[in-house]
Amino acid sequence: MPNGVKYSTTTPSGSLRRGNVALGVNGNLGPTANTGFYSMPTPASGKYIINKVAASGVPNFFAPQNDTELIQFARNEGATGANTGSAAAVLSWIATQVNLEAANIQYESIVTDSLVLNLDAGFVGSYPTTASTWYDISGNGSTVTNQKGPGTSVAASWNSSGYWVMNNSVALNTNSSNGFGLNGYVPISGTKSFTFEAWVRLNSLTSQTSIINNAGSCPGYRWGLNGDGSMYWLIGPADGCTGYSEGGVGSGISTGVWLQLVGVFDKQNELGAGSKFYSYVNGSVTGDISISPNTDMYNGAPNIINGSCCRSMDGDLAIIRIYNKALTSTEITTNWNAQKSRFGL
Repeated sequence: MPNGVKYSTTTPSGSLRRGNVALGVNGNLGPTANTGFYSMPTPASGKYIINKVAASGVPNFFAPQNDTELIQFARNEGATGANTGSAAAVLSWIATQVNLEAANIQYESIVTDSLVLNLDAGFVGSYPTTASTWYDISGNGSTVTNQKGPGTSVAASWNSSGYWVMNNSVALNTNSSNGFGLNGYVPISGTKSFTFEAWVRLNSLTSQTSIINNAGSCPGYRWGLNGDGSMYWLIGPADGCTGYSEGGVGSGISTGVWLQLVGVFDKQNELGAGSKFYSYVNGSVTGDISISPNTDMYNGAPNIINGSCCRSMDGDLAIIRIYNKALTSTEITTNWNAQKSRFGL
């Protein structure tokens, strides 16, 4: 299904958004007279569609056929020479413009309801192939920054196939400055349910490996994996370590292949089976465990693939998502089916 594009300062149902560019990926995207969405052309392999939106009318779509045309587009839009010396520089400049978005694919029809963070290294509108900033395309406007560990190179390098390669000599350290740092708090409630999703390919499994966490100690949350192939989780109250819980659940996390990992923290029994944590691997539930329904957890800004609590993930990372609800098994399977072919699955 072609993506729909329109100008919006809020995120329409069924859409992703960065700046004022709403990208419709599911639901009712037409007819245009009713929805305001216009069909985005499909980018040719290895090329881009540039979406330009304005509050006053129809989006413009540009399809540069080579780097020269891409650079010329940016200069026509008023970028200075310092911003247009290469195709990568142009893509980075476009990512800073609220009414422009570059696309290298028709984005898959993922679940967008209650999506509060969507970082996708394979979509040029989220990571523009260069520089240290990785842009959220959920509509909430977060960014993360690729960070360095003391005396090391950058902890992750971007692969042109659309994922981050973690620097293994750094990733296996426990230093909290390795990986990615979020620029602010993610809007999930301290008392409500939430879901974490990541697409990863692991080189190795180690004890208490972090994917997303904001807890150096007990207060807050951690999510990742254990050396035995189970999913690691922790949840703790905002006021200290009394009443926190952590552990491993499920199985099936393996090395050498792409995996969709999903952890559902159903604190409010949204799924109807009690307050539980659920682990999913490649669209299938692998286990569940009861958690406290009343934990008013600490909700400071999380880290991605780092944290002083744990070892950082050793492997490749393509996508990070956070939802401020408990995803159902149907919704998790929807995301799996929508994007598995991108990873050869």
